[in-house]
Amino acid sequence: KPLYAADEYDKRTVKFSVDPKGYLSDLSYFAEKGEFTSVPDASGKVYAADGDVYVFGADGKTEGMIATPERPTSITFGGKDGKSLFITGKTSLYRTNIK
Repeated sequence: KPLYAADEYDKRTVKFSVDPKGYLSDLSYFAEKGEFTSVPDASGKVYAADGDVYVFGADGKTEGMIATPERPTSITFGGKDGKSLFITGKTSLYRTNIK
C-alpha cells in the first residue's frame, strides 16, 4: 500500500511506496493540496487537510471538498464500519460519515 504524507513546506500531498521492511521509496507529488495530514479510505480516495478537507481520487485529481467549521489539524478514519472521518481542529473534534 502507498503512504501519503503532507509536504508542509510546499503545501502538497506526496506519495511513497513502502517495501515489506517498511522502507520508503519512489517519492512523488500526488496532489497540490496538503498542509497537515492525509489519509486514504478503503476505496483508494485520499483526504487531505489544508484549510478544509480535500478529497482526491487515486489518480490525484480533485473530487471534492468537505468544508469544516475550523481549520483541520488532523484527520483519520474510524467508527464501527471505518467510514467515519474524524477531524480535529484547534478547539473541537468533528465527525462526518463518508459514503
